[in-house]
Amino acid sequence: MTQKKSLDISGRTIALKTLETNLSRCREGGYFNNWQRIREVVRISKNSIPEIIPIGINNHIPIDYFIDFFKSVPLELWCDNPVFYYNIDKLCWDALGFLGEKIHRSNVRTKYLQVCFDKVGLDINHTLNNEEPMFLKHKNNKIRFIAALKYLKANLSTEQLIQLLSKAKKLSDERYVTNS
Repeated sequence: MTQKKSLDISGRTIALKTLETNLSRCREGGYFNNWQRIREVVRISKNSIPEIIPIGINNHIPIDYFIDFFKSVPLELWCDNPVFYYNIDKLCWDALGFLGEKIHRSNVRTKYLQVCFDKVGLDINHTLNNEEPMFLKHKNNKIRFIAALKYLKANLSTEQLIQLLSKAKKLSDERYVTNS
């Protein structure tokens, strides 16, 4: 293993642990209201995502990067029922909300997941809304979505992922894509 690759892995590992710790503290933190908690969760996620799920390394994003990211998010922040990215009253998110997608504002990472789901014949929204029969046996949305990601990993080749990242960059609402 080269020194650069070792440093990248080490950096991702530290970022994942930091994300998990900071989100747990945010959940327990002494904020005045839910809006402040939401802003803090969004800030923490936004700062962590470029390190944990970098765009452009090897011209694709390994599905494992998403799996690692979602495993680090505390279960208490995941919504039990379908939501449109997040629910302010319950202070919870769905997978795309954690990745920073907003109404009419996709980003490269969320568009990438969408086209990956499409490629294997699944609808990401059906999976998020607990309507995909293949994953209903899993007990909560976090485990269910991670199972769906593992299905993607098993059914997509590196060549396909490279093509899908290129497509996601073109379809995304994100203006500037960097390699960070």
